[in-house]
Amino acid sequence: MYKTLAFSALFLSSGSFASMLEEINCETYDPSLQPYKTKFTWGIERETLDMPLEEFFAKLAVAYPDVEPAHRRWLFKLLDKKTGKYSKTQVVRSYQEQAGKSYKIEKVTVQPPWVVNVDGEILIGTNNGEFGGELLRVDKANNMTLLEQMNVEDVYKMPFGVVVTSGLAHLSSNTGKISLLTPDFKLETLFGLIGSPQSSWLLGNGDLLINSYPKGTQVLTKKGYLKRVKCATSQ
Repeated sequence: MYKTLAFSALFLSSGSFASMLEEINCETYDPSLQPYKTKFTWGIERETLDMPLEEFFAKLAVAYPDVEPAHRRWLFKLLDKKTGKYSKTQVVRSYQEQAGKSYKIEKVTVQPPWVVNVDGEILIGTNNGEFGGELLRVDKANNMTLLEQMNVEDVYKMPFGVVVTSGLAHLSSNTGKISLLTPDFKLETLFGLIGSPQSSWLLGNGDLLINSYPKGTQVLTKKGYLKRVKCATSQ
C-alpha cells in the first residue's frame, strides 16, 4: 500500500513539474543564424597501412616532441581546410591475427559534418557514439590540434563565448554537457545536461535550444544560464 502511495505521489509530482516548465516556441533550424558555420555530408573511410609499429611511434615522436610518450596516440593531418577533411592515423587491435601480430596501423579519412570559423581559425567536431569523437582546432598556419576527446554534437558562438554541446547515450549511460571554449582554446564545463544532446539549434532571440535523449529540452540563454522548457509546437 505504501509503495503504491509513494509511486502515485511521484507520478503526480512529475506531472506537476512538467506542467510548471516554461512553454516556448521551439522554432526550427535556421542556418542563417550561423553564418560562421558550413555544413557538409559526413563521411569516413578506413584503410590499413603496411607500417611497422616502431615506425609509427617514431613519427609520433617527431610530430609531438613536447607530449609525453604515453599520451602520443594519433597522427592528425589536415587534407582540406575549406571542408575540414582530415586523416587520423592510429594503432588499433586486429581481431584477425596475422604473422603473430595482434595490432594494425589504421588510417581514417574523415569528412566532418560541419566546420566553424573562429576569427580565421576553424573548429571541427565529430561524434562516433561508443567509439568516441573529437574536437579539433585548425589554426591560421593550418596546424591541426586535438582539443579534447569527446562526442561533439555541435558548436555555437554565443554572446559570452564559443560553446560546445557533447555527450553519449550508450547502454545504461546517458550523459551530456555544455562546455565553454576559453580564449586559449581550453574547455571548461558550464552545465550538465539532462541527457546526451540529440539535436540543437539557435532560436531567433539568440538563445540555444538543446534536445536531449530520450526526451527533454533545455535552453542556454544568451545571458549564459540554463533552464528546462517544453515546446509549445510539435517538432
